[in-house]
Amino acid sequence: MEKIIIKGRKKLFGNISINGMKNSALPVIFATLLVKGDCIIENIPRVSDIHNALLLLKNMGATVLFEDEHTVRINTENADIDIIDMNIVSKMRASSYLMGVLLAKRKNVSMVYPGGCNFGCRPIDEHLNGFSQMGVQCLEKNGYVEITINKNLKNGKIILDKISVGATINMMLASVVAEGTTIIDNCACEPHIDDLICFLNRCGASIYRKDTTIVCNGVKELHGARYSIFPDMIEALTYIASIG
Repeated sequence: MEKIIIKGRKKLFGNISINGMKNSALPVIFATLLVKGDCIIENIPRVSDIHNALLLLKNMGATVLFEDEHTVRINTENADIDIIDMNIVSKMRASSYLMGVLLAKRKNVSMVYPGGCNFGCRPIDEHLNGFSQMGVQCLEKNGYVEITINKNLKNGKIILDKISVGATINMMLASVVAEGTTIIDNCACEPHIDDLICFLNRCGASIYRKDTTIVCNGVKELHGARYSIFPDMIEALTYIASIG
């Protein structure tokens, strides 16, 4: 069998670049579906989930071009949001962010459970709870989740029962171009939440966070921008620990 042999007692030194956070890059990639114009995203980590997310956009008809190893130019103006590769969706937990994006763009969403989730685990309950507070009807049936808006997304206050990174991100994506102001309480505070806020604001959004509350003032549209993903905190701390 294969094995790794480590001979220790040698001091590490030198310089190294920290890759961008995957958990930041994924919602930013899906958020480009709300943007008119080119988004140039720097410090993109080259991992399988990123590949699948970009492939999902390409299959919709978006333009996706790598300018260098870690910089990708994305334009989704010609993307057809009715063409969703459900096979890719079923492989990725982060494909849940399509729910918020698609709700912002149209009145209904029908997609398989992200990441092949089963009924026992139910990891998207908090997402659906947040959407329901926006006046959305949510139905789970035969491995699919169907979300429908009767009129327009209802702005106002959303209180998440549990702190959830994914649900926090989805509420922002759904409300960023909705009319009025949406207040999201009991939000997650991980760095990738702030990373997405910074990206959306760079594209013309009006969002700010104070502690566990996010205020999203809806704007009519988002424009393209250049943005660099935050460095991965876990990767950085791993190298720091190895030096100590």
